[in-house]
Amino acid sequence: MEEEIKIKPKNEIERRIINSEEFNRAKTYGKVRSGHPEGSVGKHIQQMLEYIEEHYKDDIDYEKLRLLTLLHDIGKSEIRDKPHSESSAEIAKKFIDDKELIEIIRIHDQPYHFWRKTVKKKKPFDEIGFKKMFKWINWGLLVKFRYCDNCSRSQNPSIWFEEKCKELFDKSKKKHESFLLNNF
Repeated sequence: MEEEIKIKPKNEIERRIINSEEFNRAKTYGKVRSGHPEGSVGKHIQQMLEYIEEHYKDDIDYEKLRLLTLLHDIGKSEIRDKPHSESSAEIAKKFIDDKELIEIIRIHDQPYHFWRKTVKKKKPFDEIGFKKMFKWINWGLLVKFRYCDNCSRSQNPSIWFEEKCKELFDKSKKKHESFLLNNF
């Protein structure tokens, strides 16, 4: 028998999520398998929240990371013909209206897919696709979230993603700043 998952809400939004039918269906979904040593979605969320408390308690994105954690896999138990992240983003709209967080929920597994294709399968890095996917979002928040999402697994995909973002987006930011300095 699996241990009971107890998640303590920090505010009213979290309480609404945790008490919802969707969350309670999702938290029991899943079993221990390759890539998911934690088993159920609920156990995964519990581990992520513990990781957030340990690593991001005083971070400016603390509350956002908690919301992302509670909502990112809420669509896993739904019958669907699309990725769980898209179902999760649709369900998240019932609880939050923050477009940035909803978009991060929608694409939260994409950094792993880029890493797997490039590093594990040794395919050429799709820089154009990567930039198109991540340039317009708060990639710093997504990087933090990826560390949380991988807290019970290898952090190699998260490290790779963070390095790629810094390489590609910090470089373009510096070019933009240099252009402004030299032309105005």
